[in-house]
Amino acid sequence: MNRQIIVLLSHRLIDDRTFLLLQNEHQQILSESLVYPTRAYELLSEKLNRNLFPLRTLTHDAHINLIQEPFFRQLLITIGKFELAQMRERTRLKLPKNSARNMIGIVDEYGILEYGQGKHFIKLKI
Repeated sequence: MNRQIIVLLSHRLIDDRTFLLLQNEHQQILSESLVYPTRAYELLSEKLNRNLFPLRTLTHDAHINLIQEPFFRQLLITIGKFELAQMRERTRLKLPKNSARNMIGIVDEYGILEYGQGKHFIKLKI
């Protein structure tokens, strides 16, 4: 969720505390990724290419602890710094993929739709 969407939702009377709660949850996930291996695994799985870093194989077969191994710990710190910079500079908030939706509208240039009608295209990323 970016600054423009937050401003639009705020004008639609969504309480600003909702956005602060989302921001705090995001910061907590980043902090917990440096302490809990399961959180580290979730964060790295989301951010890294699976072909480049087969995390499941590394953690289960090779028994690598992601928060103790220096390379992955530094990677977690770098991801955390980047995410915090995104929140500060662009007001980007992380939302769960299973509950976040975004719809953008454009003008009906050809005048095909009647007043109040809309055309929707839904793309699922799985």
